[in-house]
Amino acid sequence: MNVNNWYVILTSVRAEFKAFERLERLGFKVFLPTTITVRVWSDRKKKLILHQIPSMVFIQCSCSELKNVYNVYRVRNVLSFFWEPAQVQDWEIENLRIVAKELNGSFKKECNCSFQIGEAVKVIRGPFKVLFGVSVQVEGKHRVVIKIDLIRAAFTAIVPKYFVVKV
Repeated sequence: MNVNNWYVILTSVRAEFKAFERLERLGFKVFLPTTITVRVWSDRKKKLILHQIPSMVFIQCSCSELKNVYNVYRVRNVLSFFWEPAQVQDWEIENLRIVAKELNGSFKKECNCSFQIGEAVKVIRGPFKVLFGVSVQVEGKHRVVIKIDLIRAAFTAIVPKYFVVKV
């Protein structure tokens, strides 16, 4: 039985977009978490699409199909754990999708909530609803750190204090 799971593809440096396009052209379901940013130079402004996790692309396929990605130009390897391809859970990919979609959004509203740094929290409203994280206080804003254990990465997202409750 071939079950489609999510795996992490390691790419050459700064080749995430090319590897993503090539894998997609081959018919794989792929995901590359990106964010849009505006860079300002002395003579112009430019909107750029940047990848969130350097040298990594996520692919959904069966374990037997995974051997075909090694032939793709700019793909270096498949992330492995004890010589087996490391699987990423569906909910972790969904968390990445939420972060990628809403990373640039922030809200301003005062709240009488007080959170301790390092305290476990749950988001109860907004685009990050049902995500769990750890509180970090910066300049009066509240941030939630979303951890993805398999790839050892953490993301910060600006979330209004009134969208968060202590766990």
